[in-house]
Amino acid sequence: RRGLWMTALAGALVGLVAGLKLPTAIFAVGLCGAFLFVGGGLKRRVALALVFGLGVTFAFVVADGAWMWRLWRDYANPLFPYFNGFFQSPMGVADSYRDARFVPADILEWLALPVVFSRDPLQVSEIAFWDYRVLAAYVALIVTAAIVLIGRLRGRGGLHLPPVVRYLIAAAVLTYVVWLFLFGIYRYIVVLEMLSPLLVAAVVMRWPIGDQARIGLIALVVSGVMV
Repeated sequence: RRGLWMTALAGALVGLVAGLKLPTAIFAVGLCGAFLFVGGGLKRRVALALVFGLGVTFAFVVADGAWMWRLWRDYANPLFPYFNGFFQSPMGVADSYRDARFVPADILEWLALPVVFSRDPLQVSEIAFWDYRVLAAYVALIVTAAIVLIGRLRGRGGLHLPPVVRYLIAAAVLTYVVWLFLFGIYRYIVVLEMLSPLLVAAVVMRWPIGDQARIGLIALVVSGVMV
């Protein structure tokens, strides 16, 4: 019961942020859906996701409900002008008003995007910058998936990933996928950029190599990204 209350509180914090800045709602989706991958029984996982989602919804309404009601009253669209293709407000064009300039066009672009924007940041931003943290996490997750696959093919089973690590991976991947579909604008995943070094350390520490090799590799990646 205490865990459910803590989960609801965590959801409320995320919902508050999403209500104050709508594009951050992609993290609410990722953090909520990630509970389905933490392990344990299906009933427990669904309950955690549901309670977290209720916390998100409650706080979102508190933070943004009054403004959304005013937009609905005056413009017949609680997100005006966005998603007006769905709400069909007469006060705007029947369009999503979404900036889709940077959204990848196909699956190959989706898969290659971290490499692409690490070389050419103007593919995801109006301003040139170079930061390789997301790329480092992307490569670390690909290597981790390959280790799991090879281990299973050889009959050794997969890596032992604690629930907290599975949650972090699932939250990052789900958020990233939602971001790909909706925005593709780099500034909207700055939080994911900030979490990337933690994600790298979390998965590398589970790789089947020696402790010194793990620590050395993490130090090399983090210091290289900083430079």
